[in-house]
Amino acid sequence: MELLMGVLALTWAGLAMADAVANRFGASHITGFLLVPAGAVLLWLAGTALVRSRKPGRLRYVRRAAWVALALLAVYWVVLPVGMAAYATHRPQTRVPSLAAGVEYQVVTVHTADGVRLQGWYVPSQNGAATGCCYST
Repeated sequence: MELLMGVLALTWAGLAMADAVANRFGASHITGFLLVPAGAVLLWLAGTALVRSRKPGRLRYVRRAAWVALALLAVYWVVLPVGMAAYATHRPQTRVPSLAAGVEYQVVTVHTADGVRLQGWYVPSQNGAATGCCYST
């Protein structure tokens, strides 16, 4: 269990570091940075537990192979899906590039009912398929 939690903690820490590098460092990154020592400690505890649990006997290599297979299955069934979900939902923000030179566009601002202001670009289509419409407030 410590092994799985350690790997997941280091995955989340890596996402926090990537976000801090891509954007300015903020207070929200501190908890992500604290996951580095937590993940390292969990991995160390998992390693010491594996070393201490060695039992002599003629089936020790079979037991070790079974533990390795179980660990690989746990990584495949737990760590990989959770890590991918973490990356998909907490992906670092990326900067939006400016429009290419020569493209005609308009800056558009939309105010939503809950007070959020959205700003973007409107590029008219060449064949007139997309047309502007009126909306009332």
